Amino acid sequence: MNRADILNKVASIINERRNKAFASASANHEAARKDKTFCQLDDQARALTVAVAYDKACGKDVSEREKQLKQCESERQKRLKTLHLDLSPQFFCPLCQDTGKTQNGDACECVKQLYRELLHGSVTLGRLPSFTFADDRSATFAGNVNLKSAYAAMKRFAENFPNSDKSVLIFSGSVGTGKSCLMAATAHALIERGFTVAYCTAFDWNNMLIKYHTAPIEEKADIIDPLLSSDMLMIDDLGTEPVFNKVTLEYLYDIVSSRVSAGKAMMITTNLNSEELMHRYGERTYSRLTNKQYSAFKSIDGEDLRHM
Repeated sequence: MNRADILNKVASIINERRNKAFASASANHEAARKDKTFCQLDDQARALTVAVAYDKACGKDVSEREKQLKQCESERQKRLKTLHLDLSPQFFCPLCQDTGKTQNGDACECVKQLYRELLHGSVTLGRLPSFTFADDRSATFAGNVNLKSAYAAMKRFAENFPNSDKSVLIFSGSVGTGKSCLMAATAHALIERGFTVAYCTAFDWNNMLIKYHTAPIEEKADIIDPLLSSDMLMIDDLGTEPVFNKVTLEYLYDIVSSRVSAGKAMMITTNLNSEELMHRYGERTYSRLTNKQYSAFKSIDGEDLRHM
């Protein structure tokens, strides 16, 4: 889902919650009116409410009728309690009463939380690891010299996103140096701030390109949209996927070019060094990925953290 889809989904869920609360209250009222005593009190309260309103409009003294109405409503509530029924809508969020808005017109926290949840669920193509910046232990790995600074840099990047002079970030390093965890932490931080993230492993990436290549023309747009429209596209372990003729290289170049032209961010991790990237994906793709005007290529050195 893109941002518009998510916002529409949020609005639909909020509306559904509110309708459910009123429907439940209405069902309880129907059940209560099956009780003869409650039904009489309910009808009496309605009649007194109309009479008070009419007398007020006519400028008459309504103190006695209001007293009767208050007494009737008190007895009515007692009867409801006996019946174990509540006619008040039980809103999912008491603060905004499932309108999605606070009294001053701002988005309620329940809407913001729902939006974040849907964002997490909308991460496309692959399953995003649960690792976050709170899980960062890079300072304890003395042998991995660049990892601590990489975490600090990406945390600042996520906090300031999309305001950065670099929109393409590439982290290169051997297996197990923490690149994938760094990517996951960045993704979660961006999602928490309300940005859309398309995350995938290189394997998932390749499968998506093959699916796009072989799909009927009417289905292609839905397949490619997350790769083009998401605020951040993340490809983990680029270089581990098989290269398919007229798929892997061509579509990588097209998608990178489209995102660069649109000023949209990309983050890539790879086991390949700069020279290996150029040899594998070609000079024009390499040039697009590593243009110093908008790209940063960083190496993460050190031991395999999985064995530490």
